[in-house]
Amino acid sequence: MTHLNFTSVLSLAQFILGGVFEMGHARFLLNQRDRRDTELNDLFSMLDYFGTGFCQAFLRKLYIFLWSLLLIVPGIVAGYSYAMTPFILAEHPDMTASEAIRPSKAMMNGHKWELFCLDFSFIGWCLLCALTLNLGNIVLNPYRSAARAVFYRNLCPRSNYSA
Repeated sequence: MTHLNFTSVLSLAQFILGGVFEMGHARFLLNQRDRRDTELNDLFSMLDYFGTGFCQAFLRKLYIFLWSLLLIVPGIVAGYSYAMTPFILAEHPDMTASEAIRPSKAMMNGHKWELFCLDFSFIGWCLLCALTLNLGNIVLNPYRSAARAVFYRNLCPRSNYSA
C-alpha cells in the first residue's frame, strides 16, 4: 500500500512541477550550447514561473491527447509541433504558455520531419540502453536533450534573454 502512495505522490509532483523543471532544463541546455556559464541552479532558475511552466506542460499534453483522439499519427505530429515550447519559454519567460505554443508551431512548420529524424537517429542507442536495463540512459538522455537544444538553436539562431 505504501508503494502505491509513494508512486502516486511522485506522479503528482511530476505532473505539477514537470513543466517548470523542463523550462529550467531548457535554459541550462541553451546556456551550455551558447557557451555561457552553466550552473546546477539553472535547472531551478524558472521556479518563479511556476504557473507558466505548469500551463505549458498541461496545454501541450492536452493538445497532443486531443489530436491523438483522431488517430495516433496526428498526435505524434502535434507533439513535434509543440516540441520547442520549453526552449521558447526558457528564453522568453514572460510569455504565457499559449503565446509560446504558437511560435513553436510556426517554428516547427516544415521542420517536424527533421526533428523526427534526429529522434530516430537515437534508436540504436535506445536498444543498447535496453540491453543494460536502461542504465545507459544515464548517458544517452543528456545527449539527446543537448541535441534538441542544438536543433532549437539552429532554428532560432540568437536569443535575447539574459541568463
